[in-house]
Amino acid sequence: MSKGDIIITIKIIENENRCKIFTYIVNNPATTFSQIMRKLRLTKRGLGYHIENLIAEGMIISKNNGIFKHYFIAGTKDFPVLLTPMQQQIVNLLETEPLTLEDISETLGKSKRGIMYHVENLVKMNVILGHDENEKWFLER
Repeated sequence: MSKGDIIITIKIIENENRCKIFTYIVNNPATTFSQIMRKLRLTKRGLGYHIENLIAEGMIISKNNGIFKHYFIAGTKDFPVLLTPMQQQIVNLLETEPLTLEDISETLGKSKRGIMYHVENLVKMNVILGHDENEKWFLER
């Protein structure tokens, strides 16, 4: 880190709210915008301003899971697979046995179309490998 980088870093962290946000992200990697806003009791506009500055100065980075944006300290290399609550429920079901979309839909009480949306995203994320000849979806593991 150069002398100029250190000065910029000090300027960024001198701001009390920005320091709180950065500290929160350090202690809670993969946190979302709304989680930060709620926990630190900041306005949407205020938090957005500080997040933009932290990203612009290279102190934090964001990763999108398709629905939510998650924040990490800069330099994070190994990102966890970030699942929505519905995606996690589907994965939990498929960990026991391969299931059809209809099976998943009935078990979770959701529409087949809605389940397909989440399954397609899980396939894109390489969490679900695919389906067999009986249209039963299974995990990569």
